[in-house]
Amino acid sequence: MLCVVTFAAVSQAGYVPSTEPRSPAEYLYQNPCFVMANLRDAASQLRADAQSQGIDIHAEAQWPYTGVVDESAPGTIRVAVGLSKATPIDAADDSFVRRMQDEGSLKAAGVKYVGVFVTRTGLTIDQVATVLEDDVQIMRWCGPRALVVRGDAVALSALASRDFFGWLREITPDMRRGSFWHEGPASAIYAVSSFVPLGDEQLADLARIGVTVELFDHGKYFAGVMGSWEQICGLLDLWWASIVSPPPPVSVD
Repeated sequence: MLCVVTFAAVSQAGYVPSTEPRSPAEYLYQNPCFVMANLRDAASQLRADAQSQGIDIHAEAQWPYTGVVDESAPGTIRVAVGLSKATPIDAADDSFVRRMQDEGSLKAAGVKYVGVFVTRTGLTIDQVATVLEDDVQIMRWCGPRALVVRGDAVALSALASRDFFGWLREITPDMRRGSFWHEGPASAIYAVSSFVPLGDEQLADLARIGVTVELFDHGKYFAGVMGSWEQICGLLDLWWASIVSPPPPVSVD
C-alpha cells in the first residue's frame, strides 16, 4: 500500500500540542508550521516547539509505514508523487540538479520549481528545519525519505549541497496524469488534486486556463472542473496540481 501524508491537511483538521513527549515522526506528522508563509519562522518554531516538549530534534524520524519509495527495480525509483499512483523515475538522472546549480550560480531567483526530493536516510526534525531555512517549501511527504518540495534555483541548489541529500527530480506534467488518463465526454467533470490548500491563487489559475469550476472549497485539496480537452491538459502544467483525474471510463458490454 502506498501512503501519502500531507502536513497541511493535518493542520487544517486542527492540531492541539501534546503535553507528553512524542516521537519525532509523530511530531512532524502533526505539526502545523509547514503552512506558515515565512519558512524561516516555520523552521524556528519547528525546533522550539519540539524542544519545549522534550523531543530530540536530532533523532531520525521512524515512520510507522514503509514501502512508499520502491527501489526494487534496478536503476529506477518509484515514488507516490500524487494521490493515486507511483511514478518510476530514473535514479541516475541528475540533469535537474545540474540545471538548478547552473541557474543558482547566476542567482536566478524568482521562478520556482516543484520536485521530488529523496534523502539518504530518514530526516531529523533539525534537518527538516534546515530544508525550510533553505527557503524550500515542503508540500507533501511521500514517505520517510521522499518529499514534494518547491523552491527557486538558488534554494534547490542549496538543498543539493546538504549531506542528507539523495537526489532531486522535477515533477513533470506526465507525472500528474491520473490513472486511466483519457479524454472524457464534453460534460465530464475532472478532479484536480492539489499539493496545497486551495485559495484565490489556485482559483485564478483555473480561470486563466478557462475551465468551468464546478466544485471549489477554499482550504480543501481538490476541485472539480469542466472544459475542452486542451484546457484539461493545461491543468497538468499547474505547479500546485498533484493529480488530474478524468472520470472513470465508460465500459461497453
